[in-house]
Amino acid sequence: MQKRKVQVVIFRTSPSGEKEFLILKTNERRGNFWQSVTGGVEEGESFDAAAFRETREETACKKEQVIRYIDLKLDFEFHDQWGNDVVEKVYLFEVSDFDLKIDPSEHTDFKWVNQNVINEKTVKFEMNYKAIKECIEKY
Repeated sequence: MQKRKVQVVIFRTSPSGEKEFLILKTNERRGNFWQSVTGGVEEGESFDAAAFRETREETACKKEQVIRYIDLKLDFEFHDQWGNDVVEKVYLFEVSDFDLKIDPSEHTDFKWVNQNVINEKTVKFEMNYKAIKECIEKY
């Protein structure tokens, strides 16, 4: 059976009009690396609903603080560290300012990274970088 996951690329617009992307640092148990919001889709849950739920759980961003969301039609298929087949759908959320609170059971830190300094070393996984890069180039 294939596991279903979502990746949510979150950005805000800076006063100078540039995109700033939110990345989260996973805790030691999860590997101490930087990534976008990610998470599993629960049984009976749609990918869209999972994207909003994971965003709320990991950042405290509420649905009404999302200015727009886009299903990027960017799907990744891979094997996770436990050998499961995984399909991950990617979403883009443009957000207004909100009181960001990370979930300490998953993350230890966060930062907003300007689009001009993001590169393939900003996040651990190539899939995260490809998704952010597509958002910079197309949206």
